[in-house]
Amino acid sequence: MSREKDAGKKFSEYVDRILAGEDIKDDPAMDRDLREALEFARKIIGTRSSPSVKFQASLKASLLQKLDEREERAREKQGRSWGLFWRQPAWQAVVIVFLIVIIGSILWRTGVFLPASPLPSVTTAPTATATSPPPMTTSAPLPGELVSVTARTDRTSYRSGDVVNIEVELKNDSAGSLTLEKMPPIISLMSVETAQPVYTFSAGTETRTLAPGEAARFNLTWPQLDFTGRPVTGDYYLELEDLELKGRPVQLNLIRPVRFEISPDATPGAGSGTIEVDRSQAASGITVTLRRVVISDTGVIVNAFISPPRDYSVFRVETGYRASRDYSAPATYTFDGGWVKDAGMSAIEYLQNGMNQTWYIPDTVPPGAAEMFFNITSVGDWPGPWTFYIPLK
Repeated sequence: MSREKDAGKKFSEYVDRILAGEDIKDDPAMDRDLREALEFARKIIGTRSSPSVKFQASLKASLLQKLDEREERAREKQGRSWGLFWRQPAWQAVVIVFLIVIIGSILWRTGVFLPASPLPSVTTAPTATATSPPPMTTSAPLPGELVSVTARTDRTSYRSGDVVNIEVELKNDSAGSLTLEKMPPIISLMSVETAQPVYTFSAGTETRTLAPGEAARFNLTWPQLDFTGRPVTGDYYLELEDLELKGRPVQLNLIRPVRFEISPDATPGAGSGTIEVDRSQAASGITVTLRRVVISDTGVIVNAFISPPRDYSVFRVETGYRASRDYSAPATYTFDGGWVKDAGMSAIEYLQNGMNQTWYIPDTVPPGAAEMFFNITSVGDWPGPWTFYIPLK
C-alpha cells in the first residue's frame, strides 16, 4: 500500500512539475508505463505552451481524483502487485485523461476554448415580391422579308464614257403600312474583280410611307467614274445597304443580282477631257482640295478631298468606312459668269484621314466657255464657302 501511495505522490509531483514547465528526468525506479507517459509529456511540453493558473489547478484536481479512485479499487483487490494494478483500465484512464488535459492546455493557449464572440444580430429584411425585369430594347435588324428589292440597269454592256442608268424599286411586302426613312438607300457599285466598291451613292433624305403591296421607285445615274473621278472599266454589280424603318435597320436583299460590264475599247465622246486642278481653300477650320474636273458630252464631274472636321469620326463597315454623322456638301457652279446653277449634293467616300467627295453635274459645258467657278457652300454643319476657279482652256 505504501508503494501505491509513493507512486501516487510521485505522480502528483510529476503533474505539478510538468505543468510548471519543468523537464522530468527519467527515474530508474519508474514503471515502464509511467516512463512512456512522461516521455510523451516531454514532447507536449516542447511546444512551450503555458496554461493559466486556473487551468493548472483544474488539471491537478482531476488527476488526483482519478488517483483516489484507483487507490479505492486497490484496497478491494489486496494482493495484486503494483505492476498489475498499473495495467488496470482505471489507471490507464488516468494516464489518458492526463495526456488529453495536457493537449487541451495547448489548445487553450491558442484560444480554441475561449468563449466565442457574440454574433452580430441579423435583421431579416421583408421578402420582396418578385417582379419581372422590364423588356430589353434591341436594335437588331428587322427581317428583310418586310421589303422586297429589285434593281436593273438600262443595259448589261456599256462603252467607256456611257452613262449607266440604274432603277431601284422597293416594295412593301408586309400586311401593314411601312414608313421608310433615308430613301433611296445607300447603293454601292462593286468591282467583280476586287469585291470592293468603286463608287457609292449616299442615302437620300426622303421619307416614304408605303401601303401593303405599294412600291417606291428611284432612278440613279453613274458616269463610270470612281471615288476620285477617274474613269473605270470592268465588270460591276450592285449592293444595297440597310434601310431605316422607325430608327431600326431593315436588311435589303436584291431578288435578282444586277451585273453589268464596261468595255475599254471606246473613247469618251467629243469635247471630253480631264482638268487636274489640285487647289486648296480653307474655311471653318476645314481644308478642301479640288483635285480634278472631268468634262464629257454628258456632263461634268468635280472631285475634291476634304480634311476631317473637328467632330469627324469613322467606323469600319464591310464596304469601307462610315462616318458617325453626315458630311454631305451642297455646291453651285457657273460658266463664264452666267447663271448660278445647283450642283446638288456630293457623293462621299469616307476615309480615316478625310473624305473624297464627288459631284455629278448633268450639264454640258457651253461651246466656247473659258472658265468655270465651283462653290461648295457647306460641309455637313460646317459653313463655307470654298470657291474654286477652273480654267476650261
